[in-house]
Amino acid sequence: MGPKFSTLDATVFGHLAQAMWTLPGTRPERLIKGELINLAMYCERIRRKFWPEWHHDDDNTIYESEESSEGSKTHTPLPDFSFYSRTETFDDEGAENSISRTPDTDFTGHSLFDSDVDMDDYIDHEQCK
Repeated sequence: MGPKFSTLDATVFGHLAQAMWTLPGTRPERLIKGELINLAMYCERIRRKFWPEWHHDDDNTIYESEESSEGSKTHTPLPDFSFYSRTETFDDEGAENSISRTPDTDFTGHSLFDSDVDMDDYIDHEQCK
């Protein structure tokens, strides 16, 4: 990561982050954090720069500022922003909706199959040829 963040940085981070944080305990994670520590530190720098709220309970990395010296580096955990989901806060009053959604219908209730498209104009056009 140079002075400016590039698309290459984003691509590399996108691939390495999957192995580091979504696959805990796997061989790729152990390889990156064990033998390729420079890549792990690279990902940590990007994570801290762009997602400071990204918090791990087992996060014991050393956070440093640009002004900090070797002697002043301390273990500073990120604040817990208590992430939550609002999916359970909505009432199920609309459950009696007359349109039942299936994988074959979109949110409006219309079918997604081509056979349901009105083809009358197309057939009339073909007969005129």
